[in-house]
Amino acid sequence: MELKLVKKIDNKMLRSAWKSMEQERGVSPFLYYDYMRYVWQQTKYFSAYSPVVACVVDGNEFLMLLPLKWDFFKHRYKMLSDTMGVGQADALFNKHLSPSEREQCAAFFFSHIGRKLKLSRLPEDSALLKVCNQQVENRKEVQLTHICFPDGVDALIHSLSRNGKESIRRANNRMRRDGIVPELRLFKGGENSMEKKLWQTIMDIYLDRLFAKHKHGGKKGKGTLLYKYTYNFKSRYIKHDTQSLRRLPNTLHAMLMHGDKVMAFCLCLMDYHGECLVNPRLAINDEYSYYSPGYVLLTRLMRYLEENTNCRLLDLSRGCEQYKMNLGG
Repeated sequence: MELKLVKKIDNKMLRSAWKSMEQERGVSPFLYYDYMRYVWQQTKYFSAYSPVVACVVDGNEFLMLLPLKWDFFKHRYKMLSDTMGVGQADALFNKHLSPSEREQCAAFFFSHIGRKLKLSRLPEDSALLKVCNQQVENRKEVQLTHICFPDGVDALIHSLSRNGKESIRRANNRMRRDGIVPELRLFKGGENSMEKKLWQTIMDIYLDRLFAKHKHGGKKGKGTLLYKYTYNFKSRYIKHDTQSLRRLPNTLHAMLMHGDKVMAFCLCLMDYHGECLVNPRLAINDEYSYYSPGYVLLTRLMRYLEENTNCRLLDLSRGCEQYKMNLGG
């Protein structure tokens, strides 16, 4: 085996191997080549890091791929996916490798990289994690929230805690009492699926919520006019997740509408097998916050998945906010 560092993501052999590896069941859409290409571009042109893919190869055959970025200031490698908006990072493996062979590749990588490493956002079943657990000194666990509904949405709601059931019931009752009839709108795949004006509207909602959060308890400097201007521009035109969620063909975006107004929205990525929907971005319109439209949006989205797809897993990504816990996460 040999360890190679590939510095161009458009390398044809790398792209072909990556595209093959990502087809395996259980690989997160966060690790797909087309998604990571946006992360790579943001990292290369708008950060102080230098992206690279560590490849364990045997002759001309790629056995393992691990997207990394070099930290010039701390002289170490970090996961390329260690950035806002990405819920999971990991290595990709040749689909013909057994679990023990994958761990051998991971061990080979660790023994030959020759630099300090900061690994993050790894799933519990990662071969990288199994190998590095034998050597790591500091480990921090962060919760990922998954909502499974193999027996249907009604069964899921019936199994929820009292707070969860009451939150869903209260949201629907308040809308019904005030004569609000929400409509679920779905947009599948690609930039042309949603008109530009509507996309700008949901970006306004997302940034309004973000700036409100920074205003109340954010870090020093956040919430200022300069920060708002620069982050507004970055979020709309530079950030990898905005660009990927706008353009990738495996997107499925859901909006809860009241007439022509957006009450809440979630931007999602579907895996290749149609079995898992990943939601990296969700926000509600402050104008409708009294109605808790996020609960109605997510329950209706799950009903759509139940009735029209084979997907029974909604991945709400990192974090354990109360609404995620109330929905059974």
